[in-house]
Amino acid sequence: MAKVISQRKLDSLRREWQKRLRLQDWKITSKFAPLGFLKEVTGTENPVGANESFVEAKEAKIHILRPEDWDKEYNERQQDVEDTVVHELLHCHFAVFDAEDNATRLRQEQVIESLTEAFMGLKRGK
Repeated sequence: MAKVISQRKLDSLRREWQKRLRLQDWKITSKFAPLGFLKEVTGTENPVGANESFVEAKEAKIHILRPEDWDKEYNERQQDVEDTVVHELLHCHFAVFDAEDNATRLRQEQVIESLTEAFMGLKRGK
């Protein structure tokens, strides 16, 4: 069963991590999105989030998969909204590097995943 989380809580998590990650000078919005939209934006089969960054304007839109769209294929970490918020915010820092090839994008994604795991572990005492 999906954990109910409100838009207010999502915004609170985004503000907390935006500050922690030193992105206060960015205008960032966060909202829940349906699976179909995230698949279209990311081009992946089971996305949990997406980031649309506009580096020059220091603006970004963070999209998080709606909890009602989670199914049995999503593991506990994929259902962790805070983890996804951190991951998507980290993309703002990497957007400036504009990875043009798949290999570079994959390496960036791996670094973002490692950083997300480290930050979440520090916050949660793991």
